[in-house]
Amino acid sequence: THNINADNTFITVDYDLKDSVCTKKESNGTWETEGSNLQIDDGKGKLSFTYSIKDGKLTLDGKRDGVNFKFVYIKT
Repeated sequence: THNINADNTFITVDYDLKDSVCTKKESNGTWETEGSNLQIDDGKGKLSFTYSIKDGKLTLDGKRDGVNFKFVYIKT
């Protein structure tokens, strides 16, 4: 889950299943926008995305270590 807060902070909770053991991983950090760019700082480094919001969907496009990625979130 991703909880993005109005005070420019976020909390992310992930679960990883390995060898029948489920491990919870939680991280947090800050975010800021400028134009259509979103920058996230999770304490390990900054990630930059181009973002768009359309029809209740938030789309983030980015690149890290030469790998392109896209995240699409739907508001529920």
